[in-house]
Amino acid sequence: MPDIGKTWIAVPVFNHSVKLAGIVDAILKTCPNLVIIDDGSTDADLGKMLSGRSLELISHGKNLGKGRAIITAADFIASKGGEYMITIDADGQHRPEEISLFLESLHGSREKFIIGARDFNNQPIPLPSRLGRRISNFLVKVETRRELKDTQSGFRAYPVSLFSRITCKSSGFSFETEIIVRAIWKGYDVSEIDISVDYPRGKERVSHFGFFKDNIRILLLHCRLIFEMMLRLFHG
Repeated sequence: MPDIGKTWIAVPVFNHSVKLAGIVDAILKTCPNLVIIDDGSTDADLGKMLSGRSLELISHGKNLGKGRAIITAADFIASKGGEYMITIDADGQHRPEEISLFLESLHGSREKFIIGARDFNNQPIPLPSRLGRRISNFLVKVETRRELKDTQSGFRAYPVSLFSRITCKSSGFSFETEIIVRAIWKGYDVSEIDISVDYPRGKERVSHFGFFKDNIRILLLHCRLIFEMMLRLFHG
C-alpha cells in the first residue's frame, strides 16, 4: 500500500449536513488524514458539528463549485507533503469502508489515477443519472480513445502531482470529467475499480446537480474538449 501518512481523504461539502458526521466517523476508521472543504454551506455550522474530531476543515466564503473545492483540497494536501488524495462525496452514496480498495490498488505507484466505477445494477438508479453517465462515457471515449465505465463518479484517487501539471477550466461538476480527459492526454495511468453505490432516497438525498444548467455546462465542456482534440490531431 502507499504510505498512509501521505494519503489524504478529501470531502467537498455544500449543504450536506444530514449525513456528514456519520461519513466522517467512518472515514476516520480507515484513514487518519481527512480534510473537509466547506464550499459555502449555509445549512449548519460545520466547525461545531465536527468539533472534537481529528480532521482539517477549510471553508470557502461562498459556494465556488465542486471542482474548485477539489482543487483547494489538493493544494492543502500538497502543502502537507501528501502524494495521494482520495475524494468521496458527502451525499451518502459512497461507502467509506471501500477506501481500502483504493489503497490496495495504489500499491507500488505514485502516478495512478483511479476512478471508482459505481455498480448501477443492484438498485434503482434515477434515469437522468444513468443516461448522463452513458453520454459522458461515450464522449470521453471519443476524446481519449479510452473506454471507461464511470466518468462521473466522485469516489476516486488522484495523484497530487496531477494538479500542478494540468489546468482545468471547469469549476463545477464538469471538472471531474475534464480532469479525466486532461490526465489521459498528459499520459497518466487512469484506471477503474468496482465500487458499491447506495443512492439516498427522498429527503435523505441532497443533490445540487442542476439537470439543465449543469448538463449544458457539461455539453459545452465536451464541445471544447473535442475541439482541442481535433487541434491536437491536426498539429500531430
